[in-house]
Amino acid sequence: MIKILRYCSDPVCELKWGWGEHAVRKHAHSLWSFSIVLSGRTQIALGRDRAILSAGSSIAIPSGVAHLCTPEKEPPFTFAVLYCDERWLKTCGVDSDRILWGRLGAQEFQEMLHTSKGTEAGRMLGSLLQRFERILPDVDRLTFPKNADSGFAPVSIRSTSENRFKAYRQYAQRYSLGPHAVRQNRRIELAKAALRTGLSVAETAAACEFYDQSHFVKTFRLYTGTTPSLYKKGI
Repeated sequence: MIKILRYCSDPVCELKWGWGEHAVRKHAHSLWSFSIVLSGRTQIALGRDRAILSAGSSIAIPSGVAHLCTPEKEPPFTFAVLYCDERWLKTCGVDSDRILWGRLGAQEFQEMLHTSKGTEAGRMLGSLLQRFERILPDVDRLTFPKNADSGFAPVSIRSTSENRFKAYRQYAQRYSLGPHAVRQNRRIELAKAALRTGLSVAETAAACEFYDQSHFVKTFRLYTGTTPSLYKKGI
């Protein structure tokens, strides 16, 4: 079960938490994300790198970085993810260009962001973090911030030969996603933006050129772990 709490659409700030459901396709968000494992363990593929995150582990991922979490079945896996508009975060003084790994509580998270309490953006982020803190467990301080060179950019490449399979391999090696996955990922991110503006699921499916609403719902779930209707509702 996944729940989504949307605080605002401009700038975009939303919280997702839950258990039992998750994306099954490697993907990249158009938003900066901060995730924390509440219980259980998961393998995370980040670009071509892999790591294990256990209860209390956290990771901050810039927009456009391809990744996929594959939770272990036992013990039960639960998580929380905070998504924010990266451009807005920069107005709060946030270093949102680095991938950060470690163990982090809400207070340490706020300190890491260097939030300016005297600005409207800072007050808004502070309020958001107070709500986020309610579902965070007590965990240790950040132990090892780490840079990772696993950027994702949806840029086409051309093979010098006629071998399209070679071109595909080159593309996948460079961006950690194949050309089809990049196209699908773009459509899902456009669909999220459309749903946030109030378009219906059917209208969004048509606007993003899915074959039909059923195809849209199935693809959306593969890349997000939830349904367009639940995402649109943003309780």
